[in-house]
Amino acid sequence: CAAHSLNLVGVSVAETCVNELSFFALVQKLFNFFSASTARWAVMSKCLENEAGSGLVLKRVTGTRWCERADATKALSYGYSSFQKALSVIAEDVKQKPETIHEAKCLLQDLSRKETAVMSVFWAVVLERINAVSKSLQKETIELQTAVNMLQSLSDFLTSQRDLFDEYEEKANEKVEAQYSDDCNRFRKRKRHHADGDAEEVVLLGKDKFRIETYLLILDKLSAELNRRMRAYGKIQSLFGFLVEFPSKTDDELRHATETFRENYPDDIDIHFQEEMVHFKYFALAALQFEDSDDKIPASQSYKLICDNMIQ
Repeated sequence: CAAHSLNLVGVSVAETCVNELSFFALVQKLFNFFSASTARWAVMSKCLENEAGSGLVLKRVTGTRWCERADATKALSYGYSSFQKALSVIAEDVKQKPETIHEAKCLLQDLSRKETAVMSVFWAVVLERINAVSKSLQKETIELQTAVNMLQSLSDFLTSQRDLFDEYEEKANEKVEAQYSDDCNRFRKRKRHHADGDAEEVVLLGKDKFRIETYLLILDKLSAELNRRMRAYGKIQSLFGFLVEFPSKTDDELRHATETFRENYPDDIDIHFQEEMVHFKYFALAALQFEDSDDKIPASQSYKLICDNMIQ
């Protein structure tokens, strides 16, 4: 189904780049750390109580379902400062075991990275939209064309995100004050050879490196995987779409659509299907008293009409 196919997009994108893998691994580590102790969970919950408009807690992200990752990243993004505070409280608690204090400090250090803050804001927005589409695709009454349109709108939304990196970075700056991890790295100039030509060597660092090698890479992979699956659903829609769109089609258009359908399934579709479909169009319009021939008839409604009138 379309919803399962969208989850497969998540499986492919989950293997896109190191920074993405590291981010979701960190979210899982945070969940494991706090959920391993009721006392730690209580500290986290208390800190989150003071977070305006949050009320969200960490979730497990070991699976590939969008809803798991959407809930987890939304909780982290909205309660970022609260999780930092909770880790600080635990790290400064001398009653804690040394390994617990060490783990809390390491997690706090990871949350202090600019890359982590940007990823939390970005994924909270993107995964919320993907999860909303995924839930809609799981509805029993959804029509194929609607599913294709929703996937197309999601693809367009992802494309629009390419120019919004600065906005995500600005929101991340409200959570951390750090620079990018390699902003202070020294650039080691590579020895040039005669065959290298006159072009200057391009080295990406800091913001540019993260934007190009992580942010844009993730968006491009998401769009590519989504569009590949969307083309397959578009092909199915072009073959089966007439089954719900027949009220708006002329007789000739309907005959053409049914003939194309029969050519793809010659062993299953009778040669008289063309005229049967044209006849059924007029029967359905009369039986359902459609005033507007541009309306569509859901497949479930056509099936009920056929069964109720015993015209199988």
